[in-house]
Amino acid sequence: MSNPGSALVSSSKPRWTCCVRTGLSRQLQGERAGLINAQFDNAWLDAFVDRPATPAAMPHLQVLREAAPEGLECVMWLVMRGALTDDVDIRHRFYHVPASNTAYGLLVLEGVKNPASTAS
Repeated sequence: MSNPGSALVSSSKPRWTCCVRTGLSRQLQGERAGLINAQFDNAWLDAFVDRPATPAAMPHLQVLREAAPEGLECVMWLVMRGALTDDVDIRHRFYHVPASNTAYGLLVLEGVKNPASTAS
């Protein structure tokens, strides 16, 4: 089994949906206070959906540079992504920077049943 998430779609009615919501890039204090890196945030969301191995392989120090200390929590998204199949459908995607100066991301993903997993 190449992806642990594939075990979740072995039933006759596989329908796994995960929702992740958290802050992305932001720095609330220090020299870079006010940092929001929307380019990194959106690239993270794109890779998170289509190429999850890319953000999973990104060194934490690189994430720290791009997303700032508070934004490092985007690594926690990978836990949820690991519960899904490799192929997912996006049911909802939202990105916003409210007045609180914290980039906010929301994804609702549904695992796509892999026909090869039920062929046996």
